[in-house]
Amino acid sequence: MIDTLRLILTDYTISKHTKLLVQPSIYDHSDGMKLSNYDLFVDESTGEVVTGMKAYYNGEKINLTIKPSYSIKSDKVDKEVKLKRKSYDVVFRVKENEQAWNSPAYVQISVPRYKNPSNFYSLKTKDELKIIEQLGEDLKNIGIKTNIFNSNISRLDTFTNLETDEKFYQYKNIFDIINLSRKKAIDWNGSTFLWKNNQSQITVYDKIEEMNFKLKDKFERQKYPANVMRIENRNLTKKKILNNLGVVNVDQIFLAYDELKKNHKETINKNIFRYEPKDLEVIQGESLAGELMRFYRSGNRFWFQKFLTANGLKRLLTITSIDTIKKIIDEMEINGSESRKRVIR
Repeated sequence: MIDTLRLILTDYTISKHTKLLVQPSIYDHSDGMKLSNYDLFVDESTGEVVTGMKAYYNGEKINLTIKPSYSIKSDKVDKEVKLKRKSYDVVFRVKENEQAWNSPAYVQISVPRYKNPSNFYSLKTKDELKIIEQLGEDLKNIGIKTNIFNSNISRLDTFTNLETDEKFYQYKNIFDIINLSRKKAIDWNGSTFLWKNNQSQITVYDKIEEMNFKLKDKFERQKYPANVMRIENRNLTKKKILNNLGVVNVDQIFLAYDELKKNHKETINKNIFRYEPKDLEVIQGESLAGELMRFYRSGNRFWFQKFLTANGLKRLLTITSIDTIKKIIDEMEINGSESRKRVIR
């Protein structure tokens, strides 16, 4: 059910022996002024503030980054803190060492992959809960202590695997005509379809092909079904998660798990499977008729040949049948011209 989970640690401490890597700030060579300097975190053992561009840890299962939305420039007495905004900056000055704090830490994991070699299979709710507990322990082992269940959720992906009768590309024409409101549609070589805006994404792709590409020689093809369509519903912001699910913290996910399942199902049905087969036939027919009419109105006597050349006969016949094309052409008003009857035999 849950795949990618990105958390913001709201309350944590970092030990002297942390496994974090700290990337230093860039600076102006002429005067040594640090240009992208941040207060990253407080060293628990010394009380000193560690500064730099960012701190991070990229493990096999955990990706963690500490990078706040403000920068600092310091002199001997004061430090200038600049909060970054989309269209403006807010600048204020505080006494050196007057305030020490930890910046937000962002932790991202794939919940199924935390336990298994891949994220193909979903986990039971109780197993997802155990993985969150294990994440808290693993963070502690790299020098970060936190109550993981108090963390805020900034991204939450849910997924469904559908075993299909045909190869994924056989369904391409259906996804070509799906247009989700207020989302931009992207097609990657007919194996992945993505509809997105700034707050959410819905993606459908060939899971077997994706695993084969990523795992290469390690992919044990015989262990999986022949054809699997993966559908993912991605909530990409805290606001979207709150609006859709009414949750903020990790512990609230498991208290509202039924709502999570309901939202996932409703989102997929509303956006992906909202068409009945008969509706898809109508939409495909209208799209084809419109394209035929555009070539016909060009006034070229070889308009149909140009239409076939532009589309490719093989691709055209994956969209519809010769009989359907004949019917559409016969329904066109061609002012008594008989030329259309000689086009297809």
